[in-house]
Amino acid sequence: MKPVYAVLGTNSTYTVEAARRYWGDDISLLGLRCIREVFEVVTEGWVAGGMVPAENSIAGQVAETAAGLREYPVAVAGEIWIPIHHCLLAFQPLELSEIELVVSQRQVFSQCRRFLREYVAQATLVAVSNTEKAVQLAKLAGGKTAAIGSASAAELNGMYVLARGIQDIDHNRTRFIHIIPQQSH
Repeated sequence: MKPVYAVLGTNSTYTVEAARRYWGDDISLLGLRCIREVFEVVTEGWVAGGMVPAENSIAGQVAETAAGLREYPVAVAGEIWIPIHHCLLAFQPLELSEIELVVSQRQVFSQCRRFLREYVAQATLVAVSNTEKAVQLAKLAGGKTAAIGSASAAELNGMYVLARGIQDIDHNRTRFIHIIPQQSH
C-alpha cells in the first residue's frame, strides 16, 4: 500500500507540486482545504506525514504554518525549496484592463504586488485559502474574474493564461516542510 501524505489542495497547488518532487509519484496525497487541516490530520496520525508551505523568498514566513508549528505537536522531518512562477488565469481570454476581480491566496498577492499595481490596479483582490480554490472560483465565476496560480493549474482546469511570470522577482521560491507527529520523531 502506498503511504498517504496530507497536503494543501488536491491537484494544482504548489504544495502538491512540492510533495511530488519531495516524495516522488509512488505515494497517495490527501488534499485538504487549509494548512490547519494538514496539521490536524498529521497530529491525529491519519497519514504518514504532511507537506505545508513555510516561507517564500518574497513574502517571507507563511503565518498559518508558523502558527501550526507552535500549536500542534509536530516535528519537521525535511524540507524542499521549489521555484514559484505565478500566472494570471481566466476562464476566457480577457484584456488585463477588463479584469474586475482577482482571486488567490493572500501570500500570493504579496508575491505579485508590482504586477497587480501596474496591470490590474482596477481589480478587487479577494483572498482564499489556496491557489487551487482560487482557480476553481475564477472558473465558476467566469466573466471578468481572474485567478493567480500556476501554468499547470491552468492546464488542469481548462483556463487561459493571460500573463506568465507575474511574481515580483524571477527567482521566487517557496520552502515547503515535511511534518510528522512529534512522537514518531
